[in-house]
Amino acid sequence: MRIIKLGQLICIVVIICLSYSCKKQTDITGLWVGAYNLKNDSTISVPSVKPLVSIVDQSLTYRTIGKLDGILETTDSLTTDYLLKNNVLSLDKFRKDISISFYSKDSIVASYVNETKNKVIFKRIIEKNDIKTWNPIGNQYEYIGNNGKANRIFFKNDSQCIEFNSEKKSFRVKEWEGINFKQQQFLTINNGISSVIMHLDSTETSTAYLSEYSGARSYGFKKVLEDSNNDSNLYGVWHLNEVNSAESVKGFLNMKTPQKIKIQRDSLEFGENDDLTESKYVISGFNNLIILLPTEKILGLPDVWMINELTKNELVLEFYSEYGISIHKIKYSRGH
Repeated sequence: MRIIKLGQLICIVVIICLSYSCKKQTDITGLWVGAYNLKNDSTISVPSVKPLVSIVDQSLTYRTIGKLDGILETTDSLTTDYLLKNNVLSLDKFRKDISISFYSKDSIVASYVNETKNKVIFKRIIEKNDIKTWNPIGNQYEYIGNNGKANRIFFKNDSQCIEFNSEKKSFRVKEWEGINFKQQQFLTINNGISSVIMHLDSTETSTAYLSEYSGARSYGFKKVLEDSNNDSNLYGVWHLNEVNSAESVKGFLNMKTPQKIKIQRDSLEFGENDDLTESKYVISGFNNLIILLPTEKILGLPDVWMINELTKNELVLEFYSEYGISIHKIKYSRGH
């Protein structure tokens, strides 16, 4: 028998509440997400790790998605039989029963039996079964129709994305994860303190529409089809001219500054003289906030290289930590 952690059990309780509060068992059939935590003093909070629950016939499938202790964490799906009786949901694979205190067409409030101080509010997810799979990796998108501070987001690989804020002329490297659950696609972005979890609602030729069930916000991601950041002046061989250490950041105090950088359209080489390391790279950003991102993890070097200045004969790179802290500003001169 698999035992679930307390936080996960609470999520399950909410789901159970959904199923029990309905007079008919079929009323709770569907897909649910634990959107809020509710305390006795009516304080509502958004959980960092959210439960996803699917109820079909006599079967309940559960998993979590979100951030725990600063790390994106998801659990494998767990399926169990259940019995709903007198507003109490009993699950074969869980030690505690769940009590449902409120039910409506799109919401359920649940808690463990005899533990009513903390409740979970579940929201029904409108399932979409005719949507094309959305793969954002390697693409940059504009935010549309949301109230967020980021203007563009670039999905570097399957675990990292970069959000750009043109108003503050800043960026932030974040963790993200794409998850499929019961033929539905979800996107999680780690905001450091919490995580944003979105459900894919629909897709068009170049735009994906997603909903966040905590706050009822909708997001649109419109693909940037043309990259205007590539400057032919960037290509060529660059030699170290001047180094300015901007910050003392743990892990990069002894950063081995590349003495030579060779940039081509499809590859990046850097190191000392002829002892060069090669990597693929991508260019991303907008409005004079342009960064160069090696696609491989490079030991001893940060992931983000901002192009601070670029002319025909001079290149200034500013190396940043993933938290947007400047570490080194390095000036290069064009060479051969």
